Amino acid sequence: MAAVRELAEEGGVTVAPANLEKVAIIDFFDGENPLFKCHVFFVTAWQGDLVESDEMALPEWFALTSIPYDRMWKADRQWLPLIFSGKKIYGKAYYQPGMNEVDHFEYMPL
Repeated sequence: MAAVRELAEEGGVTVAPANLEKVAIIDFFDGENPLFKCHVFFVTAWQGDLVESDEMALPEWFALTSIPYDRMWKADRQWLPLIFSGKKIYGKAYYQPGMNEVDHFEYMPL
């Protein structure tokens, strides 16, 4: 499974597939141009310590009441609260051309 491999390669932790829960798939767009698709998982257990890598900063832990949305992509402010509330979603985040502002975000149950 790609998520297990990515966590090992980029995060330095070992995760069993049974400890992954897919909670979202988000497609990101610059205007109408597709950029990438993001598969989001909650991880319930792992082995090892998270590390910084070329593709990932050293993770920080935050309480759900103090998520630093101001340090994230603007669309994250719309879809992260949904998954933190227990929803599983398939979403599309459309940024205005240039990626500075979110044009709109739409989602449906996953």
